[in-house]
Amino acid sequence: FELVRRYQNVPLITKPLTMAEANVAEPATAEQILDFIISECAAIAGKLPISYENVPGGEKGHITRAAALALKARAALYAASPLYDITSNGKNKDKWIVAAKAAYEIIGNSTELGVGLDNSFSNLFGSKNYLSKEVILVRATGTSSSFESANFPMGIQGGRTTTCPTENLASAFEMANGTAFDWNNVTMRENPYNNRDPRFYLTIAHNGMVWPSTKPVEIWEGGANGLPLTNATTTGYYLRKYVDNSISFEAGASSAGTNHNWVLFRYAEVLLNYAEAMVNAYDNIEYTDTDCGMSALDAINAVRGRTGVNLKTLSKTMSTIDFLKRVKNERRVELAFEGHRFWDLRRWKELGDSKDIYAVKITKNGTRVTYTKSMLIRRTVEDKLYFYPIANTELFKNTNLKQNPGWN
Repeated sequence: FELVRRYQNVPLITKPLTMAEANVAEPATAEQILDFIISECAAIAGKLPISYENVPGGEKGHITRAAALALKARAALYAASPLYDITSNGKNKDKWIVAAKAAYEIIGNSTELGVGLDNSFSNLFGSKNYLSKEVILVRATGTSSSFESANFPMGIQGGRTTTCPTENLASAFEMANGTAFDWNNVTMRENPYNNRDPRFYLTIAHNGMVWPSTKPVEIWEGGANGLPLTNATTTGYYLRKYVDNSISFEAGASSAGTNHNWVLFRYAEVLLNYAEAMVNAYDNIEYTDTDCGMSALDAINAVRGRTGVNLKTLSKTMSTIDFLKRVKNERRVELAFEGHRFWDLRRWKELGDSKDIYAVKITKNGTRVTYTKSMLIRRTVEDKLYFYPIANTELFKNTNLKQNPGWN
């Protein structure tokens, strides 16, 4: 799966090869590979345990039935998407139906599989997140404080700053009442971090937030955590998601490190996969049938309506075009920094949406703080960026491989 979404057409190897055979392996199409993944997951899912609690040691991290079904659902979603559905550019309703059914295989059997939405969004990104019923599969790492060191704000002892959320992402989070955030709204612009989607505060560290210690971060120009401090954020934000603020690098601090378990699959993604597939398959946000017993509208509203988020439900009167835009935005905010946005823009063939990168410029005059949206980077987006180039070392070994378009 990782190979096909990076390189598109690659050899599909299903048996041991000699070196000579490997060096003449013919690439399969992305469609063939995704269909193979879907069929393999379908074949093995029923043979896998629902959990490993009764297995000696009770170890987490093994592949469960839900994990196999989650990969199947994700592969089916990609197979139906415009980038991979070459023949009909994502308009093949049969493929979207396959994707919807694959996701509903988890949704309709969620009780048996022991999965569901967690009432607390914050439970999904701490050191014990693998215990959440929402988390289907994680990649566990050992005890470390390196992630915190890399992402604590500059100006905080031990902080070096690596990942800085963009203003594009910050603006994607709605207001708490479900309306869109708008920089042209004077009230919103003057207090841009008041009354936002609760997930905003668990994803992004903004100016004035008490984070990661007991002091508010000062991201305004000249502030303790802002420019011109070397390596301070250039976007106006720091990363909050996955960062454990129980870690301290202060002299004499007792915290030595924490466990990070990076989410690979979770139930909210399955619901969002389902919502996207259903609306593309049936062009109706309320459609259900015997195979897919939940509507696309109910699926997305379940994610938005979890305890602790409680965003306003989306209306039944929305057009399917507007609904699909909301599904895409919901994926953006719900799954931020979980490895989806980079690939979603590609599979939708909407890479141009990442061309202009915005920041927020923050200034302080006396007690008055002013926020201004500003252009940070304007990038060149070309069609060749939809897939990675195949390394020349591979092309020299195997002349049957074909370089991806635009990289010759």
